[in-house]
Amino acid sequence: MRKILIFLIGLFPIAVSAVSYDTLNLPYSDAPTDLPTAVAVSTLTDLEILEGNPDGTFRPHRLLNRAEFMTIAMRLLPLTPMPEPMQNAVDLSCFIDVPAGAWYASSVCQAKALNIVHGNAVGDDPAQWPFVPERPVQYEEALKILFGIFNFAVPQGAVLQTASDAWYAVYVAKAQLLNLHLSGLLPGHQLTRGEIARLVANFVAYADGNLDILHAVQEGTSSSSSSSSSSSASNSTSSASTSSSSSYDPRSDTEVRADFLLLGTTTPILGAAQIFSDTEPLDVTTITIVLTGETPSIQGFLVYDQDTRFIGRAYRDTSAGTRHYTVDLASSAFVVPHRENRSVYARAMLNPYKGGGTSGETVQIESFQVKGDGVWSHRAYTKSTTETYAAYQTSRARITAIENGGYAEDPLVSGTDLPLGSFRFTGELGDSSADLAVTDLAITIEQNGGVLVSGVALGSEGISDRFGCSVASSTITCSGIPEMFGSFDDAPRTLTFYGDVSVPDDALNAWLRLKINQAGSVGSSGAMTWTDGDTGFSWVQGSSPVAVSTSFSR
Repeated sequence: MRKILIFLIGLFPIAVSAVSYDTLNLPYSDAPTDLPTAVAVSTLTDLEILEGNPDGTFRPHRLLNRAEFMTIAMRLLPLTPMPEPMQNAVDLSCFIDVPAGAWYASSVCQAKALNIVHGNAVGDDPAQWPFVPERPVQYEEALKILFGIFNFAVPQGAVLQTASDAWYAVYVAKAQLLNLHLSGLLPGHQLTRGEIARLVANFVAYADGNLDILHAVQEGTSSSSSSSSSSSASNSTSSASTSSSSSYDPRSDTEVRADFLLLGTTTPILGAAQIFSDTEPLDVTTITIVLTGETPSIQGFLVYDQDTRFIGRAYRDTSAGTRHYTVDLASSAFVVPHRENRSVYARAMLNPYKGGGTSGETVQIESFQVKGDGVWSHRAYTKSTTETYAAYQTSRARITAIENGGYAEDPLVSGTDLPLGSFRFTGELGDSSADLAVTDLAITIEQNGGVLVSGVALGSEGISDRFGCSVASSTITCSGIPEMFGSFDDAPRTLTFYGDVSVPDDALNAWLRLKINQAGSVGSSGAMTWTDGDTGFSWVQGSSPVAVSTSFSR
């Protein structure tokens, strides 16, 4: 049983002085562009409470799991190493689903030692309660933990009014009373990294006595300020259409194409809709995205306009069914001018694996439904799209590239056990336990001049063994490729085909090359199958041919 020695100096958050509320500390390639999130992320980055990913990104729209949140939350407490003689230790096997060697074990177990977290109450034995580190942290859970750290008191004379008897009601009500809440978020909402930054920044600023300064800077009613300066916050609210407070799509990819959607991420654009009003300007009130089938992996959609301005989040509308995701808009937030085209597009927010996300689900938009009021007549309008949208599949990992693994050209000779061609496979994991591997290949042989190929086997770098494949007509078939050959979790994998080659002595313009021909699509098998560790897929993203090997000629 691993333990860590720490000195717990009570339950008091870090003391901060001269906190800078500005946007000067955003060293991320995808830094948030909306002012409230940008200020929060910059402030917490400066305090070393937040940090980015190893690739230099921050991914503000990506969901944050419970393990990641506890790591952030525990940075708000002063923990210093305990002197050797003091034998106060924290058990690093504090939950049944928190391995002692996990990168987050120290933060989670310190939080349990301080009674900040207790686990999910499943069963009567608290020792068996899981922590569920991989599940996205929910709004009410984050509030409970932050109040457990900061322990803010309700102002004297204030009345705390709770909306229900649920365990979280007091935390939600207290956050609203102290103006620490995030408007529009309800219990059960899974928080993104950007939302966590705004929530934590609220608590830090309140503890510093400068919540009004933070909010003024976030609203654009005050210039960048530090907590040592004196300024008063304006009570005005900014319109969703003002450039100073509008949020924009941080991603630059705009191509809509069939692809695999990594669980736990924000997807590429899944579809777009053109909106045109021939009769009068249209003040859009709701936008609903309807899917072709129920897709539990989707938490919601991020909806943007043609200028990449963020319109809102669409969540499942259970009153309309299990396939409908709706965002309600404030008056004048999105107005379609008379006889002018406007468009919207949507990216999905996917639940992570083991956090509601399931590999192999088909994702396809059936239609966009837009409702609004006529600006002149105040009549109600409803418009729907009729086009067919691309289909996608969810996965824990995906193949990002398949390319020639050898030279572009080489001499063609006769012989046995000769290299016939190589293909290099590169992939991306959505979670660390995914197992990305090629399982089956159907390779097309292209030849001229009477060239014959036989006795084909598959090899891979670093492996002396060969895996036998069959040859029939112009196709090499490798079925059930062992994981030792096909796996490429940690690094790209180059697979090389070897075989016997016969070239007629009198052949003119003789040449040979291999090709992975058909990419396939959702519902239509291609030339290869692969797995993410859970699901087998029979297509890959891209066009046909997928890849062409070295061209051998003489």
